[in-house]
Amino acid sequence: MGYFIAETMAVRDALKAGDYSETMESIWKRSNVAWKLGANPEYWKLTWVLLLKRGLRSLNKKQWQQAAKAWLLCEYTLSLLLGTVLAPTIADLALSLQE
Repeated sequence: MGYFIAETMAVRDALKAGDYSETMESIWKRSNVAWKLGANPEYWKLTWVLLLKRGLRSLNKKQWQQAAKAWLLCEYTLSLLLGTVLAPTIADLALSLQE
């Protein structure tokens, strides 16, 4: 499982950098394996990057539900859970105040 998670992290980083060499189908297969293994942090993070890079329509209803469930099943503190969602907004606000 360790190799799979490390490989998934590398794919996620490549997506963030704009490398779309893997097909959407292979990325979804990878996310489904993460879901089946119970690798919740990897599942929701990969889904989040796909959402940011490919848009809202890149996820179907089942994928939205699984991503939300995976996010909630992570053993994060409440502040970390909220920070995950709010951090981009707070960062944008801070940058706008500096201008």
